[in-house]
Amino acid sequence: MDTEKVGAGDTAINRPGAADQAREDGLQARKTRWIVPLIVALALLGPAITAAIIAVYRPQIERDAYDNLEVTTRLKAQQLEFWLAERRGDGNVVASDADLVERIALMARDPAPTAPAVVRNRLDAVRNSHGYAAVYLLSPQGKILLRSGPAHQISAQTISLLPEAFSSGNSVQTSFYLDRFDDLAAFNIVVPLQRRATDGMQAVAALVFHVEPTASVFSVILGWPSASPSGEMLLV
Repeated sequence: MDTEKVGAGDTAINRPGAADQAREDGLQARKTRWIVPLIVALALLGPAITAAIIAVYRPQIERDAYDNLEVTTRLKAQQLEFWLAERRGDGNVVASDADLVERIALMARDPAPTAPAVVRNRLDAVRNSHGYAAVYLLSPQGKILLRSGPAHQISAQTISLLPEAFSSGNSVQTSFYLDRFDDLAAFNIVVPLQRRATDGMQAVAALVFHVEPTASVFSVILGWPSASPSGEMLLV
């Protein structure tokens, strides 16, 4: 009997009281209550910091983007200008060939069988080396004397530019137009061929480089590092 009482007493002493249990449960509840708000606060802290960074650096980012776009546009515009300058340079090289110009002058007066062949070979070489769709040789009045390559439309503007080309002695360029032969966009570069005469420069003929940008300059535009494949955003 006494042993059982002592044992029972020991059990009662070691068992936590109701007040102690309630206190521990309260502490645990308070600890648990802060976990959820803390997690929510941490979850919101990342976007808040990101939004603050964007708000601070957004003006600088926009300025940098516009500056980069401006630099890219300028470089690409220069690339197109250089391409056009090279095409005009092709004509100047041919126009400076006095022997060829003399052969063309003789051919215009007396088209011997060998003269057109020599001139045609030279026009074929120019067309093939520089990728022109066609090269035409026109009289000062606009009559077709010779053609290298397949037939293409010679626009009315091309003929109207002949007097300007001979007057200035420089190459001139037409606007874009739709070639009725193949329905492709095209433009022409008119190169005056002249020789010295007693009364000044004499108009001999005009070279017309028929350019189809689809196979030439458009390939340059498609190679630009921009999201727009046609490049119009950079050309605005």
